[in-house]
Formats: sequence, structure tokens, C-alpha cells
Amino acid sequence: MKTFIPRVPKAWRALATVPLLGLSLTSGCSQSAPPPPPVRYQVVTNFDHQGSNPTGLVQGRDGNLYGTFESGGPRWEGVVFRVKPDGSEYSIVHDFGTTRRADCDKWPQGVLEGKDGALYGTTRLGGPPAGDEFPLGCGIVFKVNRDGSAYQILHHFSRSADNGNEPWAGLVEDPAGVLYGTTLEGGSNGGGVVFRLNRDGSGFAILHHFQENENDGGRPMAGLLYGGDGVLYGTTDSGGNSTQRNGTVFRINPDGTDYRVLHSFPSVDGDGRTPRAALVEGPDQMVYGTTRDGGRRDGGTVFRMGRDGSRFQVLHRFNGSPEMKADPTGKIEMTLKGVTVMAALESDGGSPMSLVFGKEGLLYGFAENRGKNGAGTVFRIQCDGGGFETLHHFLAVDGDGKDPAGRLAQGSDGAVYGLTINSVTNNCSSLYRLSLLPTPPARTTEQ
Repeated sequence: MKTFIPRVPKAWRALATVPLLGLSLTSGCSQSAPPPPPVRYQVVTNFDHQGSNPTGLVQGRDGNLYGTFESGGPRWEGVVFRVKPDGSEYSIVHDFGTTRRADCDKWPQGVLEGKDGALYGTTRLGGPPAGDEFPLGCGIVFKVNRDGSAYQILHHFSRSADNGNEPWAGLVEDPAGVLYGTTLEGGSNGGGVVFRLNRDGSGFAILHHFQENENDGGRPMAGLLYGGDGVLYGTTDSGGNSTQRNGTVFRINPDGTDYRVLHSFPSVDGDGRTPRAALVEGPDQMVYGTTRDGGRRDGGTVFRMGRDGSRFQVLHRFNGSPEMKADPTGKIEMTLKGVTVMAALESDGGSPMSLVFGKEGLLYGFAENRGKNGAGTVFRIQCDGGGFETLHHFLAVDGDGKDPAGRLAQGSDGAVYGLTINSVTNNCSSLYRLSLLPTPPARTTEQ
């Protein structure tokens, strides 16, 4: 267990309370306020020989955490799993390798709990074979009850022009119970699609065929955000009007109308490129996201923008690939004046991905790699970009995870939960928790 005591920034913003997931969420976007409480990092459990390559995590209304491993189960072809927030009672909800049927669905990409209480998700592979490129199919949309019963394939993706193929992310649901998602490829232009379908699998429709050119994005690798204004927001890994086609942020109505590219990531120093994670909406009605590359030393960025594409701002640039620094506690060997010494990377991380708003209204996220030990970091930042803190450098040693992946989840207990690809000891995933510590009472002066 590691306790992180943050350095107090010069000025924190006032906290306006708004509800989110039954919690008191605070916005850090105006005037001064006390510093946020310190954070405790804790490895909750290591999934010993149970799964790796996490792609999703969410808390159900029953209090359990539900997630997906691309690698897991007896055949290591992926599972939907359930575990309590304290790490106990791990169980497989659905194993994609249990049946050897023609569909051969595997490599799940996350789940959501629908308003009907069932779990819905996608797999990158599955369905009828589609030539040499997709001998195991182009992916599916599935449904399964939380107890593992009634598994059902709702839709098969294909290489036809009126379909998409290879979804790289999960789904979102609107208030009416309609599901929405993206595929990396397919559609009439081959650049991927935005799609929708009903929870019973009916009503499948393509809302947008990406063109992957200077006027449009292409190859979306992230899921969608259903905004508070009833509009869908997303990102693409490529396309846009920059010379290198660095990706875009887009919006589209749920009926497919009013598609717009809100931002094309430019080919200039300091800005981000190649966004690959889902956007989140702040209590200030701004949209927040990350780019895997760009920024400073190509370490990626955190950004925000208005829902109309205005007020775009890079909040933080990760320092990517810095020089090694001699450190007796480091994990990397380096040569200093002809002598081999231990060293650490002077880095706040590289390739940021998932974001989530914490109970106190600050943004939490993880960087897939780099950091002091080269194994990734977890960070926290104000929504105006101030007060950036590296909360944890993954140690890449027994007792800690390495290489965070998937998505962060806000728990009903106020903690933020995440997964790593490895837990070092057994090369399997670990579940970690970031919980707020009580703030010491302010000192008072007797009158």
C-alpha cells in the first residue's frame, strides 16, 4: 500500500456540487478553494492466471465491478468477469472460449450495464469468416445477464458496405435504451462507422461512414460519449485536415443528422494527435479527452473543448521519452562515468488514455507507459489544467501492477478503480484502487 500526499498548488478552484452516479461531484473550475485530499493507492487483487489485457471496467447497480479481459478463461480467448470492489468473489460471467461454434467470438472490448440490468458489449472477432483478413469474423455485439445466463449475439459485423467491422470499443446507451458504438474499419469508405441498434438486436443502422480524409476522421478506436445535451461525441485515430491526418473529435445526433468534425488535431509542436480513448463530460459542460501522441516529446496530452468545438485547450503535455536519472531506488541500469548504477526515468508518463471525474471533481487518468519505472502512471488534474499530480508510478515489481489499460471506473464508495495488463508475479492483470484520505482538520487560533 502506498499513500500519496500531494504538493499543494498555489491556487485551487472553488467547488460547485453536482450529482453524478449518486455521488457528490465537485467542479474545480472557478475561484480559490482548499487543496484536495490526499490519495491512497492500493493493489486490491492480482488475477492470478485468470486474465490479462483488460479492455473495460464498470460498476453495476448491484455494487459489483464488471469488466472484460481480451485474454482470459480456459482457452485464453476472453471473458466477461465479475469481482467485488474489495477483490473477493471473482467469477467468470461469460467465457468466449467455451464453445467451438462457427461464430468463434472472442476478444471482448468492454461492457455496459443497460437500464434493463443486462450487460452489453462487443468483441473484435466473431461471426462468419470474412476472407483471409478476417478468418474468424469481423466482430459482434452481444448481451448477457449479470449471472451469466441468456448469452445472445445481437449483431454480426461484416465487410459489406452497409456494415462495419472490428469494433475496438464498447457501447453507450441513451435514455430510451438504444445502443451506440463505433468500428475501426468497414462502411462504404472503409474508414469505420458509427452505428446504433436496439437492445434486442433490431434496428441496426449506420449513422455515419467515415471518409478518413481532410474533411472527416477515420478509424475510430474509442467508444462514444452520450452528452448531457443528447448528442453523441467521439474521436477518430486518423483523418482530419492536418498534413499527417492526426485524428479528430466529432459530434453526431443519435438519428445520424448534423455530423460535424469539431476539431482536427494539427501537425504543430505542442498539440496532441491520435486520440484513442473515450471522451468524458465535465460538470462545466466541457468535453475532456486524451491523445496518445503529440504534446511534449510525443508523450501525449490531456485536452478539453466546448461541446460546439470552441475553446479548445491542451491541459497537460506528458514528457514522453526523457533522459534517465541516477536513482538508488530506480529499476533501470545505466552507465554513469563508466560505472553501472541504477536509474529511473524522469517522466510523468506517456500515452494517456482513460479519464474519469473523481468524487472531489478532479480528473483522474492513467498513462500507459513511461513514468519513473517505465511501467506507466496514474495522475490527477484540475479541469482547468492546474494542479497536475502524478499519483503513482507503477513499480513493475512483485506486489504492484504495470502497464495500466482498459478504462477507469468511479465506484459508489468514492474510489476510482483501474486495471493493469500485468501484475509482474504471474504476468496477469491486477485491480487497483485510488481512494481519498480524510483531510486533517484545519488549525484554529483561540481567540
